[in-house]
Amino acid sequence: TFTKAEGVEWSSGADGIPEGWTVQDKVEVDPDVLEVIDLIDELAGVDVEYTDEWKEKIEAAREAYDALTDEQKELVENYSVLTGAEADYDALALAAAKEAAKSELETYKNADDYRDAQKTELADAINDGNTAIDAATDIDAVNTALANAKAVIDGIKTDAELTAEELAAAKENAKAELAAYKNADDYRDAQKTELANAINDGNTSIDAATDFDAVA
Repeated sequence: TFTKAEGVEWSSGADGIPEGWTVQDKVEVDPDVLEVIDLIDELAGVDVEYTDEWKEKIEAAREAYDALTDEQKELVENYSVLTGAEADYDALALAAAKEAAKSELETYKNADDYRDAQKTELADAINDGNTAIDAATDIDAVNTALANAKAVIDGIKTDAELTAEELAAAKENAKAELAAYKNADDYRDAQKTELANAINDGNTSIDAATDFDAVA
């Protein structure tokens, strides 16, 4: 309980403002409210920056404010400064997240690893991803847009992947051609064995080939 100079008492747990007291009178005798007001005042009059120092100051003010009673909160006349600082910091954090996401997307793959047609697909996927990132309204949406763009890019085959597929197809074609090259029924038993062995050896060599020339 606090006593004003005129002798009027006010308890921090009391409802309303006693006769003879003003809001400022109550603030002046409530150290918790004064602390919050001072913390918020540190955020006033300057541009918010996207730094750890600013984040800590805003979080400290928010934590102190949230710890007040509802009656005490009504005495924090500069509360709008806190909400404004939070909004400004969140906007800066979102902008930074977008830039980081677009930078990560830009360097996610090396365009030199792709053929011309796939380079175009890659560029389109990056552009679409950047558009989705720019349209994001919060950091979770930024992360989702980045993940979706990466998934699309992962589905675009590199030159190495396409070459591997083409080499595998060439090997299958070569083995099919080898199998049909001669009709075993045209051979005697001993030569059938030789033919089968030659085909098996050929298949082994084909499977071991590392390029198209080796397959041929």
